[in-house]
Amino acid sequence: MSETHKTVAVIGAGLSGLACAVQLTKAGYTVAVFEKSRGVGGRMSTRRVSDTLEQGVSLNWQCDHGAQYFTARDPLFIRQVNEWIAQGVVGIWSPSLHSFGIKPGRQTPYTGDITRYVGVPGMTAPARQLAKHLNIHCQQRVTSIRQQNGLWMLAIEDQHSLHGPFERVVFALPAQQVDALLAASLDVPADFLTHAASFTQQHALSPCWAMMLHVAEPLSLPFDAAFVNPDSSSHSVLSWMARDSSKPGRPAGAGESWLLHASTDWSLQHIDSLNTEVSAAMLSAFTRLTGIHPDRHRPVSSSLHRWRYAQALHSLNSPRYVLGSSCGLGICGDWLNKGRVEGAWLSGYHLAHALIADAC
Repeated sequence: MSETHKTVAVIGAGLSGLACAVQLTKAGYTVAVFEKSRGVGGRMSTRRVSDTLEQGVSLNWQCDHGAQYFTARDPLFIRQVNEWIAQGVVGIWSPSLHSFGIKPGRQTPYTGDITRYVGVPGMTAPARQLAKHLNIHCQQRVTSIRQQNGLWMLAIEDQHSLHGPFERVVFALPAQQVDALLAASLDVPADFLTHAASFTQQHALSPCWAMMLHVAEPLSLPFDAAFVNPDSSSHSVLSWMARDSSKPGRPAGAGESWLLHASTDWSLQHIDSLNTEVSAAMLSAFTRLTGIHPDRHRPVSSSLHRWRYAQALHSLNSPRYVLGSSCGLGICGDWLNKGRVEGAWLSGYHLAHALIADAC
């Protein structure tokens, strides 16, 4: 195989794209990863907040606002997790867990005797570890791809020249973004478009509002995290809450940080609502469910994030990845593999090895 035929562009630096890029790099490919955001990790994300409070007091805090933890079942991923633990970027989180309401189909509140892992000192840490030796182009939004002399070129937003050439292109993006990028591209074979659409349209991701709170004093609640099941109207706003400060390796300091995730249905209904309205509704639901006094425990700092593509709800029968052998295009992501952190990594890993085998 010539050197030109060992070039791959990976669009998206979430966990799936990084896992794919790492495996291809190990196999001797020249890989360039393009990411529209400022950093890597996708929904394995930690926000760091710097605020100035009354009397000029500075406050610095952090909170995981995407994936909250992950589990490991597959031997390949277990091996990767053990490597991360040895590298000091993953730890075990053993929260005191609670459940508000009962999940449909379950007769008792969830307790879940499983091992939960988190990134250390934040959920971005494993992704940053994977990205250490990769060629990452952040804040580079790919707007389309096209062929030139039989190889793929990438168009980047606000740039006149094309990037390339690449023999293969991997889309490591949410389903809706894959759809949009393929629709804007030239020279993509019709059979690949049809094949890709059969999955992207079936496995569209739903949104999620995330609210991060920092309180001046620890809350006297009997749990570190809680599932919120929609068994009554009072439980319809939130789906999850967690004391982020209870996770291993988090910075010590006054007060503590909490993360609130809105439910899928509520997020869909309020996807275009004003930030002030969303914050007020989520904070009200939090105080109502926990019973904390809304004035006595009012957050001293907060932040809000809208994940437009967060939850992969219909990925049970998906194929792990999509590969167009004849055109050199591939797709990976958690939505193609059960919608978990583990599924994201495995999707990228297996697509990489399929690309390597296809080139032989």
